[in-house]
Amino acid sequence: MSAPAPTIRLRGSLAPTWLTCSLRATHEAMEGRETVLAGPVEVATEFGNRVHAAITGHESDAPGSIIYDEHTPTANALKWQSTDAVRAAQEALAEHRVTRREAALSARVTALGVEVLVTGTLDLVIEHEDSAVSLFDLKTGRMDQRSALAQMAIYAYLGHHAGGWTLRDVVLLHVPRARNRPGTPYQEFSLLRRPADRLIVEAEAMIRQVALAAQSPTAAPGIHCGRCANTECVFHPENDDAC
Repeated sequence: MSAPAPTIRLRGSLAPTWLTCSLRATHEAMEGRETVLAGPVEVATEFGNRVHAAITGHESDAPGSIIYDEHTPTANALKWQSTDAVRAAQEALAEHRVTRREAALSARVTALGVEVLVTGTLDLVIEHEDSAVSLFDLKTGRMDQRSALAQMAIYAYLGHHAGGWTLRDVVLLHVPRARNRPGTPYQEFSLLRRPADRLIVEAEAMIRQVALAAQSPTAAPGIHCGRCANTECVFHPENDDAC
């Protein structure tokens, strides 16, 4: 008797990976598999951790050391950049009623004979006066709109099917590191908003694509190879045929 097929885990944060390399995504998406990255933390990651902690309450372990870069060369620069981004996010949310923060949701669905566990953590759940709900996702790094929309679609799917909410829209609140000098106006803030009903349809199509790709994953080499945990892939930097 053959073993049951593994469940494919489609995390909201993993959705963009399916758009770039289905082999890497499949490797990371088997239920129960987690990729643990050790060592110093890049400053962009620590910036994101600090902003999320202030806005959503999500706490991350304090880094042993931080790798600074040209954009954020010192601890002082990290401090004021984080402060500016947090202030911009708080101002954008000032008129909204936040009912949940860090809302973890999941839903199981079978697509093309493959069981897919859709999971995600919604940064902020906003309830309007008419009881309709908006989901806010906080982004602090570089933003690729195609990848962002894929992630937003998964969040809309979860809000509808797992949260049971009457959704109005999903909003991506982008607060990256400032490129100006300390004490000058923060100008990087932006919003990306999409109606929930359209995103849910896109998520359903994506789940079918994931189920199909999981049955026959293919490698698509690129800059993401250096961040991949699948060391068996011929394109992994540890191998001779690295991309």
